[in-house]
Amino acid sequence: MTEHRISLPVYATTFLAGATRVHTETVIVMFHRWLMERCMELSAVSGKELQDFLDRPSGRVVKPRTANSYRWELKHYLLWLEERGLAGPFDKQELEGYHRKHLPEQVREFLRHLAPTRKPGTVKGYKATLRRFHEWLAERRVEPAAIDRDTCLAWGQFLYEQGLHPATRVGMMVSVRKYVDWLWEREVTAAPGRDLILSSDLPKKPEYLPRPLPADNDRELQQKLKDDESKVSLGLYVMRRTGLRIGELRRLERDCVRVDHSGGHFLKVPLGKMNNERLVPLDPTTLSAVAELQSQAQDQESRWLIEGARARPVSIATFQSNLVRVAGDMSLAEPLTTHRLRHSFATSLMNGGMSLIGIMKLLGHRDQRMTMRYAQIADETLGREYFEALSRVSERYASVGGAAEVVSDPLALLQDVIRWLGKELCVGRTERHARLLIRRLEAARDDLEALRSEAGRT
Repeated sequence: MTEHRISLPVYATTFLAGATRVHTETVIVMFHRWLMERCMELSAVSGKELQDFLDRPSGRVVKPRTANSYRWELKHYLLWLEERGLAGPFDKQELEGYHRKHLPEQVREFLRHLAPTRKPGTVKGYKATLRRFHEWLAERRVEPAAIDRDTCLAWGQFLYEQGLHPATRVGMMVSVRKYVDWLWEREVTAAPGRDLILSSDLPKKPEYLPRPLPADNDRELQQKLKDDESKVSLGLYVMRRTGLRIGELRRLERDCVRVDHSGGHFLKVPLGKMNNERLVPLDPTTLSAVAELQSQAQDQESRWLIEGARARPVSIATFQSNLVRVAGDMSLAEPLTTHRLRHSFATSLMNGGMSLIGIMKLLGHRDQRMTMRYAQIADETLGREYFEALSRVSERYASVGGAAEVVSDPLALLQDVIRWLGKELCVGRTERHARLLIRRLEAARDDLEALRSEAGRT
């Protein structure tokens, strides 16, 4: 069990020894800290005190669903204590909280239909969305058979009024559209979802630029992570050096290093967001960090490279808080998150001249458009490639003799640059800027040609 800043009673330790959920320990520790702060005996806890704790478990108000989750954990603990005469007795109503309404059988059948072809997390997302959708329908007394265009437009308006992020609203509306399609196929609704929720109804998702760390901050942070004595920090260092997602870092197995026939070392990345495995090359420094993590395992039979309480993977929140702690007072324009380490990895490789396809493979993307979203071609790369192209074009027109005068046709030079821009940079996110530059160069070429023609006539 994890060590805590407070000393838990023996009975709490006994209860937690048999617990199977990581969240249980968090809630129990929070509850006993709350009791200590109020100098309250466990025997004095009643329904009122329980509600006071749930309202502000750590000094600030939590969301209703969070409070309900805490209540569920505490209910089992308090009933366990009541059986042993350590607390209570409690009225059943005191321990019961909000219970979600029964999931309609139509939704259950639809989820069973999805399960063979979707990841469990995707099915879970559909379940949460459709539960909320049916609750919304019930509040308006609308039966599934009566779902029409006006209903779907009202659903989209409702999501907007909830203040949800556009990307979240798109996901929820697409889920409902897929569900209504399925209802239509079974002759429940009068029209398919694709006719009731149009593409034009979906909000436009904002597309953010990647947020790599500035070079100086990146070097400083890597050194701090490497020098910190925490295995979590060393894991974050490996993440920065390999471009892992935080979920992939959590699930790295202890035996994650592979060696090829030539002696090269690779990190075997487990199934992640895209549901695919990959191998990432390890340089000697990163390989040494991975070996250090392997040697720090509490048990030689440990499954995970970075192991948390009760042999479970370390939580994402722990990685994030540790990253902020190690960064300390580093001056950054934007908040520091674990995913910025992945952006820094990709952008640094692109600035170093690595191909887009190579970076795509390292990041585990299935499409180069995904790579362009995560690792934009940086201004540094764009500027360097532009001037290198101009240099190569100039060399093509240089005379063979070193002492001879350089003979060049400026119109041909401009046309070569225009051709290179169209071939190399008119892809992905750089396409728009490249085409604007091409237009300016074409205008300059035409102006130069007109001036030369006018000069030839005089």
